[in-house]
Amino acid sequence: MALRTDPQPRETYYAFVGRLAAVNGVSLQDFLNDFGLPKNGFFALHGDVVDAIAQLADLNQAQVKELVTWTGLPQEGVRMAYRGEQIVSRAIRNPEVRGCPDCLRRDAKGALEPLTAMAMRGHWLLRHCHVCLLHGKMLVPLWSVTRPSVRDDVQAQLAKVFPTIIDGQLTGAVIAPSAFDNYIL
Repeated sequence: MALRTDPQPRETYYAFVGRLAAVNGVSLQDFLNDFGLPKNGFFALHGDVVDAIAQLADLNQAQVKELVTWTGLPQEGVRMAYRGEQIVSRAIRNPEVRGCPDCLRRDAKGALEPLTAMAMRGHWLLRHCHVCLLHGKMLVPLWSVTRPSVRDDVQAQLAKVFPTIIDGQLTGAVIAPSAFDNYIL
């Protein structure tokens, strides 16, 4: 692969692969098609697809494990393996995707292609996570999509809200993190 990128702290697998596709100038869908990777296998985090992408991206097993644990690996029933714990999938898979615009602006600052530098963090997925501890601001809704394969195409969704993130229109309210916020994160 011509261009690579490095995983960011707490980045989700979907966000990383979306950024990898973007730095190579293609959509996530085209990236998967170009390498013959099944879309369903990608979004279900099937081991063979994860391994193929790891090889393409030159990731080591520790990096792959970190990306997957921040994303949540589907388990039997309605459960997910998330950061070494079994949780109900609805605790991290919601139609409404939230994030910290300040973190995303920081990612983009100074990047040649700012959109390719924006990394969604896995802790933003948690239903009970409402505050960015780094900026002391509320997470804000970035997009709401019911269909998982569309919702989790992170770069495509970020492209839609990119201007409002970059120009500061989209920002969370300042808030003092609670003891729970500090505990959960």
